[in-house]
Amino acid sequence: MFAETTIIIHAERGRVWDILVSPDYIRSWDDLPKDFNESRLEMGTEIKWTIEPDKFTTLTVTAWEPEQYLQQSLYVSTWEKLPSPGDIAYHYILKDNGTTTLLSIRVGDFSLLSNGESFYEASVEFADRAAQKIKELAEA
Repeated sequence: MFAETTIIIHAERGRVWDILVSPDYIRSWDDLPKDFNESRLEMGTEIKWTIEPDKFTTLTVTAWEPEQYLQQSLYVSTWEKLPSPGDIAYHYILKDNGTTTLLSIRVGDFSLLSNGESFYEASVEFADRAAQKIKELAEA
């Protein structure tokens, strides 16, 4: 169960990549914790949202090919069954099409969770909204 979207962006791949890894841009198309440092994402970067002292969500950069591929593994401490790292992740794939960039966003696999349907539905909305906002920012 994967949420997926693809969009053509009239901008160079490097510009789109910058929007994917720079916190100032990320805040325009996704949520970041208030205490997240201002460093660009890189391999191993962890973004952590603390809900309560023992309840949290993390996104960790677990795959990285500059201007081509970014993977952030999702972990939610309250999941009943904890998948292995990377089993549920956000995948951003960039392909250079000459004067445009093809951005694909793939989020999942939520079939690994007992309540995966709710995560899937929220991720479909996220992927579509994020792709549109990334396109707007890159083409501005």
